[in-house]
Parts: sequence; C-alpha cells; structure tokens
Amino acid sequence: MSDLEILLVKRDAKYFSLVCLKYEINQYIKNPVETVSIDNLKNQYSFVLREINNFDNAIKTNILTQIEWAKRDLKNLETQLSLIPSPFDVNDLPSYSEIFK
Repeated sequence: MSDLEILLVKRDAKYFSLVCLKYEINQYIKNPVETVSIDNLKNQYSFVLREINNFDNAIKTNILTQIEWAKRDLKNLETQLSLIPSPFDVNDLPSYSEIFK
C-alpha cells in the first residue's frame, strides 16, 4: 500500500473511533455512571479530532507533493521532447525542379 492509502485507512479508523466515542457520550448522557468521567470523554474526543486533523494535513501534504512531482516530470518530458529533432517530413525533400537543374 502507498503512504496515501495507509494514511486514508488510519484516518478512517479514527473516524470509527470518533463514532464509538460519540456513542459512549450519548450513553453517558442517558445513564450517567460514576465510574465514567465526562472530562475524560471530552479529552478523548478532542484528542481523536486532533489526530484526524493531523491525518488530514498529512494527506494534503502527500497529495500536494505528488502534484509537484507530476508537474516536475511533465516539465522534464516537455524539455526532452523539445530537444528531439523533428521527424523527417516530405517538405524536407528537395523540390523536383532543384533536382534536374
């Protein structure tokens, strides 16, 4: 798997963690339990959101890097194509009148 695919899978896993955490918060709101700290749930929620943002930034950087590489490769290809001599054409042949002078 490429780096981009790995980052996308990790981000999706964090989204799943976020959904599970949201479910736990909703369950806590319906049935508060003394052993569960709402502050701990809030901290986990903000931590997961920060991780998702970090993955998004890494994905963005990866994509922008790939775009820059593609631009560089295209520019190199254009340079190489401009250095190749043009193919032989019919117009390169001497005219009929020039041959029999």
